[in-house]
Amino acid sequence: MLRNMSGNTQLSDLTRINDRPAFLISKALDNQARAVGVLETTYIKESQRSIAFGERGHSMIVDATGKVVAHPNEEWEYTSKDASALSVVKNDGRHDRRQHLYSPPMQAEMIAGHTAVPGEGWGIMVPQPIEELTDNADDVHLAVIIIS
Repeated sequence: MLRNMSGNTQLSDLTRINDRPAFLISKALDNQARAVGVLETTYIKESQRSIAFGERGHSMIVDATGKVVAHPNEEWEYTSKDASALSVVKNDGRHDRRQHLYSPPMQAEMIAGHTAVPGEGWGIMVPQPIEELTDNADDVHLAVIIIS
C-alpha cells in the first residue's frame, strides 16, 4: 500500500526488494511521469540502535502495518516480523501509549512506551525491564537516606 507523504510523494509499507526489507518511494513529476526509488532501512536501523535505556532497555520501530523495521533482534528486522498483534503497538487511534507487559525474548516484565507518527502511522516502542527501574529507584532512595 502506498501512503501519501507530502505533495506528490508516496511511500510504501515495508516490502522486500532483492530479499531485503525496503520501502518504495514514488514522486509525481511535472510531465505526468512518476519517479520510483528504493529506500533501504539502513539509516532507520542506525537511528534505532542509538535509542536505549538502562542495560536491557531498547527500541523497536514499526511501519504503519506493524512490521518491524528496526529492532535489536536482527532476525526480526530481516524477516520484517509482524508486531501488530502486540497490544502496545496496535493502532487504536491514540498516538502515545504506555503498558506493562511480559517480553518472552527478554524473559522479563517490562514497561513499554509507544508513540506513532500522526498521519504516517509509523511507531516506536521503547520497553525497559521493570527490574532496572526498581533498581534505579532503590539507588535513589538509598542516596536520599544517606544525604538526609
